Amino acid sequence: MLSQYLTKPTETHLKLADQCLRYLLETKNLCLVYGASKHITGLHSQPEHLGSNHEFFGASDASYGMNNDRTSSNGWVFMLFGGPVDYKASKQITVTKSLTEAELLGLSQAASELIQWERVFAEIHLQFNQRTHLYCDNTQTIRLVNQQGQKLDTKLRHVDIHHHWLRQRDQRGDIEIKYLSTNDMPTDGLTKLLPPQKHKHFVKLLNIAEEGVDPRTSVPSAAASGGNGPTDA
Repeated sequence: MLSQYLTKPTETHLKLADQCLRYLLETKNLCLVYGASKHITGLHSQPEHLGSNHEFFGASDASYGMNNDRTSSNGWVFMLFGGPVDYKASKQITVTKSLTEAELLGLSQAASELIQWERVFAEIHLQFNQRTHLYCDNTQTIRLVNQQGQKLDTKLRHVDIHHHWLRQRDQRGDIEIKYLSTNDMPTDGLTKLLPPQKHKHFVKLLNIAEEGVDPRTSVPSAAASGGNGPTDA
């Protein structure tokens, strides 16, 4: 998020940039792990959705009104072979009036990315045994998409358009949105600052471990605990 201040940085932003560099130095031995045991991915409550290590799934999350201008932040990640292959953290350009609206906007972006990935897989003839799931931790948002009788009470036309687009894609079978608890959400650290213990858990959900260490038996070192982790301004 520091990049938004490149045109007019302050001393505070310089200190935060130095902190980011220190974090990168202290975590230089961390790496992404692919093909690991299915419990590493974080879907502890829904292991049946994983199938095998080749399972592909996405997750989307939003943090409501956290920025100084009261815009929300959203993030999504796509996991393949047990590790992340695509992710994004960004600030929404529109101020929404509820968490549900913010979640819908983020979910719509993630769904668009998911459709692009499925086109790539079709081109290379890579098939999965199950439909690709897109996970969300907001039950109200999921009901708005999955249930025909649910209606979003909003005066923001573009948010309503995203809502109906998601519902249409769900009905056509292009996407399948499922619930995943916040504790198991691999996008939690993309939308907000996390305390050290939660940051360590977030790193584990992304299947990141020290080089040469099996993540199934060891957790990331103290350098990845988040104590000196990158921060937001």
